[in-house]
Amino acid sequence: MTIDDGDTRPSTGASRWRAPAAGAGFLLALLAVFAGLAFAVSDDETVSLDRPVMMWVHGATTPWLTAAAETASYLGGQFVLAASVVIALLLCFLRRFGSDSGPARFGCSGPRPGRAV
Repeated sequence: MTIDDGDTRPSTGASRWRAPAAGAGFLLALLAVFAGLAFAVSDDETVSLDRPVMMWVHGATTPWLTAAAETASYLGGQFVLAASVVIALLLCFLRRFGSDSGPARFGCSGPRPGRAV
């Protein structure tokens, strides 16, 4: 029987590399599945689930799902992405080199109600 005196240190052995190794193995497995599907698509092969999945998707299609998919497609497009990058860079620039006036820079004057100064 051992007594814990509170001065134990974690071992520096195998426990340090197990989690990163498991994560790397999982990512490599996902990459292998993706590579297999990419090769199948590039060789104009069909995967056995292609047709059933396509028929299920077409059977479940509704006008509002189509509108949602079109909106998601637009939001993921290159123009929205470019605008997001420009806005992020602008905010980083303002945070780094902007004035020290705090909230007044954005049209707010003074502290919020209920907050101590």
